[in-house]
Amino acid sequence: MKKRAVLLFFMIFLMFSATGIRLYDLSTDVHKASTISSSKTLDIATLRGTVYDCKMRLLTNAEYDIYAAAKPSVDSLAAFKGKVMPDVFESVMQKMSKGNPVAVRVESPVKDNENIICERIPKRYSAASTACHVIGSINSEGQGISGIEKAYNEILSQNNSTVSFRFFADALGKVMLGESISISGNSVPQNGVMLTLDRDIQQITETVLDASGAECAAAVVMEISSGAIRACVSRPSYNQNDVSESLDDSFSPLINRAFLSFSVGSVFKPVVTAAALENGISKDFSYKCTGSVEFNGVTFHCHKRDGHGILNMEGAVAYSCNTYFIALAHEIGAENIISTASDFGFGKKITLA
Repeated sequence: MKKRAVLLFFMIFLMFSATGIRLYDLSTDVHKASTISSSKTLDIATLRGTVYDCKMRLLTNAEYDIYAAAKPSVDSLAAFKGKVMPDVFESVMQKMSKGNPVAVRVESPVKDNENIICERIPKRYSAASTACHVIGSINSEGQGISGIEKAYNEILSQNNSTVSFRFFADALGKVMLGESISISGNSVPQNGVMLTLDRDIQQITETVLDASGAECAAAVVMEISSGAIRACVSRPSYNQNDVSESLDDSFSPLINRAFLSFSVGSVFKPVVTAAALENGISKDFSYKCTGSVEFNGVTFHCHKRDGHGILNMEGAVAYSCNTYFIALAHEIGAENIISTASDFGFGKKITLA
C-alpha cells in the first residue's frame, strides 16, 4: 500500500512539474513576443558641430531640407504625389506595399496627420557651397576628409546626434496606424569652430570671381591691420555632398588654389621688389617695356602688348609690368630672390589660425 502511495505521489509530482515547465515556457514565449520590436526607426542624418564665420554666423548647418516620414497607407502614398521625383515616388510605393514606413526628402511640406509628419532638418552644406574649399567635406561615415572638416574633425564630431524617425509597432514588428510618429536628434550640437572668414565678404568675392569668367582661379581677401583672412575662394568649385563627381574633372576642382602649390603670378612681384631694395638696388632702377622680352630663348609678354615704355620701380609696381620685373629679377639674381621669398614664408609650412 505504501509503495502505491509513493508511486502515486511521484506521478502527481511529475505532472505538476511538467505543467510548471510548460507554463514557464509559455511565459518566456510571451516575453519574447513582447520584446520583438515595439518600434521601427529610420535614421535620416547625422548632425555635427557648426563652422562659424568671424561674426558667429553659420557657414554649415545654415540651411534646411524638408523630410516627410509616413506610415504605409493609401493616404500617405497620395500625399507624396507631386512632392518627390518619380523615381523616389516609385521607391516609396514599393516600400509601403511591403508594409514598411518611409522617410524621404520632399520639395515642399506635406500636411501632417496621424500617419505622416514633416520636419525641417539642418543640412551640412549650403546649396551655393559657400567657402567649400576652406570648409572641406566629410565621408559617408561622417568624418572630415578635407579642409576645416578634417583639421578640426575631433571638435566637430563631438556630441554628434543622429536624426531619426520612430514608428510604433506591434509585437510582430508591424507599424501601428493611429499612433504618433516621433523624431529625435534634430538639434545641432553646440560645439563648433569659428573662422576669420566674413560670410558677406566671402559671398561677394565668390560672386565677383565667378562673374570674371575665369575657369581656374583663386582670390583671397585679407584684413591689413591683422592679417586675418576674410575671404578665400578657389575655382572651379565642387559639390561637397558628392565629392566623387569631381574626381575625374580635368580642371581639378578639389584643389584649393588659394593654399596649395600654384603659380602665384603677379602676387610675387612685391617679393621681387623687396629683394631688390634689400640688395641695394635703387627704386629709380629703370627699364623700357616694349611689350615683350626674351631670356634664354623664351619670349615673355607683358599684359600691355604694345609696352609701358620707360618705368622705374614705383611705376612698374603700379602697372604690374611683366617685362620690368623679369629684368629686375635678372639684375637681383636667383639666390637673392630665393632668400627674400623664404623670409616671406614661401616654401614653408604654415598654420592658418
